[in-house]
Amino acid sequence: MTRSFDPSGVALPIGHWIHGKYVECPGRIELLRPSDGAAYFCCPIADAVMVDRLAKQWRST
Repeated sequence: MTRSFDPSGVALPIGHWIHGKYVECPGRIELLRPSDGAAYFCCPIADAVMVDRLAKQWRST
């Protein structure tokens, strides 16, 4: 099977979108493409500090 689209060529930002910008997170979980099982993305995982930061920013708006 020949693919006309190469998913490894797609760049995705890594982080949480908070108040109009991407914010880096300490934890990540690896995601696999279902088409071929290759690792293609590390999804950010927010920790308690990140959640507290978001809550404080939200309350201040």
